[in-house]
Amino acid sequence: MGGRLLPVRAGERHRPVLPALPGRAAARAAVRRAAVPGPGPRRRTRPRHARVRGERSPGPMTIAVGGLLHVAVVTPDLDRMAAFYTGLFGAEVVKDLSLTTPVFGEGVGVPGATARTVHLRLPGASTVVELTQYAAHHPAADPRAPANAPGLRHLALRVDDIGAAAGELRARGHEVVGGPVEVDRPAAARGTRFLYFRDPDGNLVELIEPPSRTTAAGAGSPTDAESEGNRI
Repeated sequence: MGGRLLPVRAGERHRPVLPALPGRAAARAAVRRAAVPGPGPRRRTRPRHARVRGERSPGPMTIAVGGLLHVAVVTPDLDRMAAFYTGLFGAEVVKDLSLTTPVFGEGVGVPGATARTVHLRLPGASTVVELTQYAAHHPAADPRAPANAPGLRHLALRVDDIGAAAGELRARGHEVVGGPVEVDRPAAARGTRFLYFRDPDGNLVELIEPPSRTTAAGAGSPTDAESEGNRI
């Protein structure tokens, strides 16, 4: 069946208008769909995790810390050690705690452990010395290990007069392991004086007298010399 022609403008082709026969609507819809331009070639996108050549991968995340809070010393006799630090160095007891809940043992990795701990603040220091006495101690520790044994080995304290400190230690019967000696090199530490001695449990403690400003001036700035001395 032929269709009628509609009037057209110049330059346009005649389009037949088909009668509404069964299936004609579907055919017209198909024609319209065919006339709509389809999507072009799919643009390739790189995965979000992929790196562009020459791009540097981010480094490992660092943990931000706000300072050194305390240095811990485990002792079989807490009262004796607390008396040592308060009597010899004038330390102040700022906390005295009993740690008996299951959470404590879980946190330190020794399930069932209980302990008593005392926090001491030394004059002029912001870092606390934490003394802890466990109800049951592990027998493997060797507090009298020498200074060159691996591990956390000594506590260092600054003093103004190493000679007077050495005399006081000996007068009180404490074991001075070495010193006092004066560092002559490296130049940045020249003039630093120090000694090592043992506390009542046998742990090593270092006393450091930083170089005087006169001595430090010959080796660098006083700040540099004191910093180097603190690493001895």
